[in-house]
Amino acid sequence: MNINMTKGYPRQIILIAILILVLVPAVILTVFAARGIDQQEAVIRRQLEATLQLELEQVNGAIRSVMNDILGELWEGSPDDLLSDDPAQILGRWEEDSPLVGLAYLLNEDGSIRIPELADGAGDSPDRTSVFYWRYLNFFSNNEPIPVYRNIAEVYEEEILSRELEAIPMKNQSDQPDQPDQREAPVPEVPGPEPELNSIAAESRAARSAPAAIGESVEAEEIFDASPEVQARVYEQAAEEGNQPLQRNVLPQLVLPQANPYLDDTAESDRGIQAGPTGEPAPQTVVRSVFIESTRFFQDLISISDYGLIPRIFDNSFILLYYEKRDGVIFGCELDMETVKSRIMAALAAGDNSLRYINVLDQGGRPLRSFEGEGAPEEESWLQPLLAEEISELLPYWETAVLLRDPEILEARIRDSRYFLGILIGAMLSAIILGWTLLFRT
Repeated sequence: MNINMTKGYPRQIILIAILILVLVPAVILTVFAARGIDQQEAVIRRQLEATLQLELEQVNGAIRSVMNDILGELWEGSPDDLLSDDPAQILGRWEEDSPLVGLAYLLNEDGSIRIPELADGAGDSPDRTSVFYWRYLNFFSNNEPIPVYRNIAEVYEEEILSRELEAIPMKNQSDQPDQPDQREAPVPEVPGPEPELNSIAAESRAARSAPAAIGESVEAEEIFDASPEVQARVYEQAAEEGNQPLQRNVLPQLVLPQANPYLDDTAESDRGIQAGPTGEPAPQTVVRSVFIESTRFFQDLISISDYGLIPRIFDNSFILLYYEKRDGVIFGCELDMETVKSRIMAALAAGDNSLRYINVLDQGGRPLRSFEGEGAPEEESWLQPLLAEEISELLPYWETAVLLRDPEILEARIRDSRYFLGILIGAMLSAIILGWTLLFRT
């Protein structure tokens, strides 16, 4: 027998063992790594969505703070001596002194409008006094109700907390020590339907140093937002009771019908497919609102709230109506919406950066801010943003929305990530094969 061949057997066995113990696992890991490349796209999209969602929440928080400040400014600056001989002059000074006050009013005890006065022959005039009477004469006199808007988590707060809190605990809830119930005392019951919650409750002007904050039941909202099961049950219960959510004006592209309970049950045949901002098909369906609409009479509102803001929508116009009840006198104003919009836009701050545009859309889905320059989004593109979020019950149908400055940026980042990982994996596998080959030859 050849001695060299005999001596080569142990070495070949060792090399084969190296092949089995090193190269085969390396190939297997390479396969798994290659599959991980496909998951990298979803990771990048989720990271982008989380970042943009956080921006929307921050902007909405700033806008809600602006609405709180507006209410506080009206409350603190409202006139105190309307029982004097010349309330019209006092209200006139209020209009002049406050940029928020558009048209001030004063009501008689029966709900009829005392100020502004409708002059003889002004019924056919398009002046703002005539428009004011047309809008509010029947409402103030309690002859017709108006739509009011409430957060669904507030309306069904008791059901959410009592039925779902134990079954679907909040994150880290088990680690938290028992806390006393810090929720506000319930609003006193009044005849008729449930009290309106988008009007800020106030016990009395003298008993408060500042107006109540605009806010919802944080605990119920957190459970509602975190649990698709709770959302499905609450929406189902609301539908059974005839409380339908508002129909939103926008269709966020990062909302998928199979994963999001905010989507209405639209028949598949009614769902068209249209390219979204990232170039991928986007489902055409109706996204449910977190706000529901009901109707209230004015006397119901003032019986549970001494002052507040009421959103009104007339044709294409959005109006905020301030009311206050003090010493048996009911007065208030229509807000100057241009001033309100300018303050909201100030809270929006910079509306664009190198990655995205962010904007506020009004009740008709129209953007408040327009962008100029090459590649600036057109008005219609805001109806299908990448992400959108509703703002407040005081601004029904209003939303903040995000559009990518260049949809190809996201796709380019994904491609670059895939190329980099592919090259890295290929280089590592090549190095292993090369090293094994050199070892085998030596």
